[in-house]
Amino acid sequence: MELALFVYKNEKMAKYWDAGIPAGFLPENVAKNSGEAFDRLYFGQEFCERLIPSEKDLKEALDFAGLKKAGFTFLTPFVTEQGLEMWGRLLEKLYSLKPDCEVVVNDVGILHLIREKFSGFVPVLGRLLTKQKRGPQILRMEGKVPDSTIEHFRRFNADVPVLAGFYHQLGINRIELDNTLQGISRDNTTAASLYFPYAYVSTTRMCLTNQSDNRTRSMRAIFPCKHECADIHFEIEHGEIPIPVTIAGNTQFIVNRRLPESPDSLYIDRLVYEPEIPV
Repeated sequence: MELALFVYKNEKMAKYWDAGIPAGFLPENVAKNSGEAFDRLYFGQEFCERLIPSEKDLKEALDFAGLKKAGFTFLTPFVTEQGLEMWGRLLEKLYSLKPDCEVVVNDVGILHLIREKFSGFVPVLGRLLTKQKRGPQILRMEGKVPDSTIEHFRRFNADVPVLAGFYHQLGINRIELDNTLQGISRDNTTAASLYFPYAYVSTTRMCLTNQSDNRTRSMRAIFPCKHECADIHFEIEHGEIPIPVTIAGNTQFIVNRRLPESPDSLYIDRLVYEPEIPV
């Protein structure tokens, strides 16, 4: 089993790498690959095009992975036309430094750009495109609906044979998954990575932390971004939702520390540990 560390902020890479994964997080039968705490570094951003790393940050992350002799995976978000241009420039820089690394794509525009200009990259289907059923309220259905309904919620679009075949034709041979509360069922054998303990629920371009420190106007607009999400998160609870939901920037997350007992039976060969909410 390959273990990966996902960091968004460079200054915390060494701290979390050395700390490793907390005791009790991994099933007892999961063995890791190397003598290091992790085998791979995940770096980048999935949920907001405005949280783009600088070229300096990217170079530091690459150097850190090289120092640790670890694999490197770069994450990209869903984008607007402006975002596609910004992230395209950063991908060009990455290509000049490590043209054979993995790039997680959460936008078909980014995927098209990689196929057109950066064919050495190894594209990976991001968790925004795998289309898992994510709402935590699914737990409230257990015991109230047929087992076949819950089983349906454990499956997802990216494993449908025709769609999996389409992605294979585009050069995608790995998918990224969230550790959803209802569990995961798979028949498809495409290799998968599983993120934990934070699972994303929903995301939007409307950032709920934007101007939350000094709000005087309605939220029916997208205001200039000051990266308030770096310092402000909201935890919400509701009678229809069985666990708390955390709002970080434009995205909602839940926590699920319970990993599948046998990830390999689900064709999961990589676990991606998120020590912090990845926004």
